[in-house]
Amino acid sequence: MRRVAVGAVVLLAMTGCASGGGEADESADESGPSQSTETSAPLPSETDEQTATPALSSGSLEVPLDADAPASVHWIEPGKTLRIYVSGSSTPGCVPTPIEATTDGTQVTIDFEPVDAALTCTMDLVIHGWEVEWDQPFAVNGPLPLTLTNTSEDETEVESEISDEPFKP
Repeated sequence: MRRVAVGAVVLLAMTGCASGGGEADESADESGPSQSTETSAPLPSETDEQTATPALSSGSLEVPLDADAPASVHWIEPGKTLRIYVSGSSTPGCVPTPIEATTDGTQVTIDFEPVDAALTCTMDLVIHGWEVEWDQPFAVNGPLPLTLTNTSEDETEVESEISDEPFKP
């Protein structure tokens, strides 16, 4: 009995009853593809600049840190989600904090709020992590240039790159 009911539902859907049960529109030209008013997703080379706000990461914080850079940045899902890791004091305000990430699909810039020099920070080193997810994912076909800004009091920029390989903790 269930097979008959399921079969009837499938048959009704195939005959157009699910779309209101009306007659088919015979005015449409069946010789070519239909015209759609929907816009397609941009091609990877057409990605507009987009900005995202880093959120505290809930993922693994056991990562290899780059001793020569103020932060380590790794793709979780290339072109969609990345993580930013910083090692520093557990005292709030004592590590540079990412506040904005920007990309145009060919490079990534991450702006930080530097450490407040007036704070007294403890010497316990912990890893802090943030995650960035882009609204419009883009193709990553190799390492991308990376710029880290304001990671220190003197507002320097650090140039680096993000590997195109996803990080697997």
